[in-house]
Amino acid sequence: MIAFYSFTVNKDNYVIYRSNTDIEADLRLTSEQGASLWIHSLPDGGPMQELHAELSQLDLEVVSDGFGTLPHMKGILNADIQYAPIDSSFQLVADMYVDTLIYERDTVGELMLNATYVPLGNSQQQIDVHLLRNQLEALAANGTIQTGADGQIDGNALLTNFPLEIVTPFIPDDQASLYGFLQGDITVEGSTQSPLLNGYLQFDSAHVFITAVGYSYELDSKRIDINQGIVNFDQYRIFATENDPFIIDGTIDTRNFSRMIADLQLDADNIQLLDAKKTEESIIYGKILIDLHSTIKGPVNALAMRGDLNLQGGTNATFVLHESSLTVQDRLDGLVVFTSFTDITELRNRKEMPRPLGGMDILLTIRIDQSVQLNADIAPDGSNYVQLEGGGDLSFQYDREGDMNLAGRYTLTGGTLRYTLPVVPLKDFSIHEGSYVQFVGDPANPEVNLTATERIRTSVTDATNTRLVNFDVGVTVTGDLDNMALRFTLDAPEDIGVQTQIAAMDEEEETKQAVGMLVTGKYLASSGDGGMNLDMGSAPNNFLQGEINNIAGNALESIDITLGVDSYDENGSAGGSRVTDYSFKFSKRFYDDRIQVIVGGRVSTGGDVNSGDAQSYIDDVSVEYHLDKNGTRYVKVFHDTNYENLLEGEVVETGVGIVLRKKMRYLRELFQFKRKKVKPVEEDDSTDEQQT
Repeated sequence: MIAFYSFTVNKDNYVIYRSNTDIEADLRLTSEQGASLWIHSLPDGGPMQELHAELSQLDLEVVSDGFGTLPHMKGILNADIQYAPIDSSFQLVADMYVDTLIYERDTVGELMLNATYVPLGNSQQQIDVHLLRNQLEALAANGTIQTGADGQIDGNALLTNFPLEIVTPFIPDDQASLYGFLQGDITVEGSTQSPLLNGYLQFDSAHVFITAVGYSYELDSKRIDINQGIVNFDQYRIFATENDPFIIDGTIDTRNFSRMIADLQLDADNIQLLDAKKTEESIIYGKILIDLHSTIKGPVNALAMRGDLNLQGGTNATFVLHESSLTVQDRLDGLVVFTSFTDITELRNRKEMPRPLGGMDILLTIRIDQSVQLNADIAPDGSNYVQLEGGGDLSFQYDREGDMNLAGRYTLTGGTLRYTLPVVPLKDFSIHEGSYVQFVGDPANPEVNLTATERIRTSVTDATNTRLVNFDVGVTVTGDLDNMALRFTLDAPEDIGVQTQIAAMDEEEETKQAVGMLVTGKYLASSGDGGMNLDMGSAPNNFLQGEINNIAGNALESIDITLGVDSYDENGSAGGSRVTDYSFKFSKRFYDDRIQVIVGGRVSTGGDVNSGDAQSYIDDVSVEYHLDKNGTRYVKVFHDTNYENLLEGEVVETGVGIVLRKKMRYLRELFQFKRKKVKPVEEDDSTDEQQT
């Protein structure tokens, strides 16, 4: 029994060993599945005869399934190992062939390997290796090695259209995929302890696809020269887009293989790091634009990275939160799980915790421009989400033990929270300026302080009259991301009487009134005559509004659109005519989010609408243009129609505004528009040597 195969042995089998140059054998093992192992010498007899070990039709899937620690493989292995005596030495030749190797569900291809080993005496060995994929030679290597205290090596490796796809199946967890080819010609000479490399490497039509972001990066076809053990990156470029490369400049010293030293400069100006659509595997999608100026120095197993990262305006990226404390659907999911302890599939596929990046030490200053949009899908299907717009300054640290820390505040200038509760229809809340996300350590668990409201206009009846009042009903989200607290709020900023009544409520009563308004669209607090401001016709209207927004949101994913239905009595409970208002509002961004157009309006039906006057179907129009990508300066043209109060009535405002937004310590800094780049932190060489 070998490798879970049951073999039968041929009759009259034998192996006769007289010396290294005189071996005879005839041993054949055959399985019912067709696999066989045949060890035999040539039939001519006598000394100095070749000895063959032939392995045929070995199913790798049976072997890998039999050993739980081996990765899953498929393919049929055939091999022929020849042992040929030569005077006082011998020659060993191995030919192996795998028909369509599949490694962990990824196809490696048809592989052929030919290797020759000859001991030359005086502790010298000669090796020659050839690797072919799909019948095309990819690698040829040869050389001599002298072992011992004064070991020497002299060899050459030639890469001819080496397919990078071979590497992809061996990348864990499908984190990345490689495509294209690698050319190269490298010589190795010198001592075995510190050999010197000379030659070059060159990528051909090569690119790397990162699964998590769903985006591909192209590698430069420029030669990477290696001279006396120094790998030279001379303005080597990695392209996320055609015109904005990521540049690597510097060297890697390989003269001491046990302690290779890197001295690299990384620069990227206005590079589009990401431009990906959402997929099932995505944890982030959208567009990311950055500037990066940093250094990477030190031993390759203990690199130190210092620099400045700027997240540019025009960035609009969305993170997918597969688990969130705000998600209310499937609360009982996972309450009961049935497990078969005889099933080893889970054990085989169990993923290990991510390991540190080779002891790398990273310290980056991160600057986020004011117009950057960072979003999060609270539900993986995108039905609930939060869209944030703002900026800030952060500090990111990654230590050699693999711990990450992020410190700083991301202050919001606006945004949208779309959230659904079981009894509340889909609502879009506008996030207030001044809300923030505070990072205090774990980047995946920041502290959140968001206030978001929706404007609802409804009629309120007191002891003297009935009037329309604008309410700001919304939510506040506080706490860290893993344990967020949600509270509902209600305000009437334009009506002193109602606002005074709300201010006198305790937190529980205010929450009830806020939820009641979200459900029914009405202010349910007691009126001055002891009645309730409840109109049962508003509840179905509010439900209809939520369903319309759901349908419109799915049909017009590229346009933010909100539709509303509001029905009320002109005279409250006084038996006046019935009026129904249909409101709409949609917005669209253009030109890398630098232009935003917002159009809103209201159409009224029923009753004595406008006393026969023509209605203005579009009440609010605004066009906003960012003068720079950073979002610090923009111009806004607007036409707004608002209901101020009982005395002013309807007020129309039309105008042009310019906004300048800038952080400063002194007033004179307001007129300094040239940005100062943060220089990478330089560490003292003597200190680094001592630490090393």
